[in-house]
Amino acid sequence: MSAEGIKVELWRELSDLKDRVKHRDGAKLLSHIENPTVEVFIPEHIDGSAPAVNICHGGGYGFLAYDWEGTQIAQWLNEHGIVDIALKYRLPKPESGADISGRTRSMSYVKQALYLAHHRAKEWKIEPIQIGILGFSAGGHLAAYSSKSGPWAAYPPGSSQEEIQQYIERSTFAFCILIYPVITMADGITNDWTRKNLFGKVGIEYQEDELAELTESHSNENRVSGSTPPTFLVHSSDDDAVSVENSLRYYSKLREHQIPLEIQLYPTGGHGYSLFKDGGKELGWGDLCIKWIKLITKQ
Repeated sequence: MSAEGIKVELWRELSDLKDRVKHRDGAKLLSHIENPTVEVFIPEHIDGSAPAVNICHGGGYGFLAYDWEGTQIAQWLNEHGIVDIALKYRLPKPESGADISGRTRSMSYVKQALYLAHHRAKEWKIEPIQIGILGFSAGGHLAAYSSKSGPWAAYPPGSSQEEIQQYIERSTFAFCILIYPVITMADGITNDWTRKNLFGKVGIEYQEDELAELTESHSNENRVSGSTPPTFLVHSSDDDAVSVENSLRYYSKLREHQIPLEIQLYPTGGHGYSLFKDGGKELGWGDLCIKWIKLITKQ
């Protein structure tokens, strides 16, 4: 298995600026991303096509934990015959304040990555109806928000009505995996830094009704419906960065709408353990997740 995947630009030449890279506790953290890409990891031996997973790194919408919640996860999933697409997405701009374009930057790149996975499914050995999404922490918020991503903003030139209908039908993910996710924007439960980065607070104070509307529309428990994809949740009760109440709220709404789901709750573990930090593998969620993916995709 290659240490690096196939890197593909989502849009060309948006900026000549480079990502800011920091290393903390052995992890690679990216910020100030202006040129979004996907890094595609294809298992060496696939007989036909395989399920795929789009990966949304965590980082509070302020940076991306690019390796331990992204490319390392992709390589691990590869070992189990799953194609993986690590999404280096542009982050919201808190300085944009109430400007909607600042908040929707990340969401638009998930849509583009899903379209690209369908468009190049044969080349990347992907089964188009078995593309899921996985997110950690704030990446879990992005994954849950995008799990019903809606019709594409634009279709390939010359698309027929039948092709457009297929794109619309395929604009949702087949399954969703959320690891210690931020789900709600509600006071006292959300991660305040994540909410600040997403909503933007520099030089502006929202009116009470404006903030209430944003909180409502960006709290993923309010977006659950009968068409929400099957979901796998992982959280630790002692998580002091993202309260376990986030996953419990989502779990309750998924049950209310009879969405197939599995939840793994652990008494300890804290936050940000992925599979490669203290506590990650010991919790055992990775093996359970693989079994669940194979069940959902009938592998």
